[in-house]
Amino acid sequence: MSVSNNKIMDLATQVNQVMIDLGLLERKLKSTKAIGFLKKLHLKSEIEDLINEVKHFHNGHSHIALDDLEDRFNHLIGGIQSLVKTKDLELSEILATLKDDLWNHLADPKNFIPTFCT
Repeated sequence: MSVSNNKIMDLATQVNQVMIDLGLLERKLKSTKAIGFLKKLHLKSEIEDLINEVKHFHNGHSHIALDDLEDRFNHLIGGIQSLVKTKDLELSEILATLKDDLWNHLADPKNFIPTFCT
């Protein structure tokens, strides 16, 4: 296997790992008792709105700068961590661990499509 093929395989492995982690994160958010049902629905809507806005950004159809989207992302993740920090330590740790990787996949158009548009 050539060096370029190895790099492609490494990238595919990284993307798949984040996809697995996204599935875990989604299950944890759905099952946590630290967040009430209505708040979960609100968070789901906020997450979907953010992902759609980033999608528009990558397609050149957004008036919002990437830095502003990152601020929204950080605020959203920080809010979720605040809700769960004392009642669901495992979810709080998962969020802390994945935060940078999640943003990097949102911000990078090469990773965004396979991670968030499948």
